[in-house]
Amino acid sequence: MIANIQSLLRLRVSTNDAAAHCRLGWDTVKACDKVRLKHLFQKVGFTGVKHLAIDEFAVHKGHRYAAVVMDLDTGRILWVGKGKSRRDVEPFFELLRQHHASGQIQSVSCGMNAA
Repeated sequence: MIANIQSLLRLRVSTNDAAAHCRLGWDTVKACDKVRLKHLFQKVGFTGVKHLAIDEFAVHKGHRYAAVVMDLDTGRILWVGKGKSRRDVEPFFELLRQHHASGQIQSVSCGMNAA
């Protein structure tokens, strides 16, 4: 059943539609999706990353925000975190230091956020 749910979600079927199709609750389908996403994105490699882009986006109609960091050369998402302040993005740079990859960064581009 879990494999069936995950295959539906990989095909970009909405969580609501997958829940209806499998006759399960939305929260059950979402829990299966979280397992799949955690497996796919838990370990991020920084090999070859030279140019970063940082931006923020509204999670809930402008009231809650998240920050995203991506490899500007490949478009690969490297990190997503809650908030949009400088303090909210610091865990990414700590992760970069832990992976001994901060020395390879040549440029960082960011939006117009004051932070």
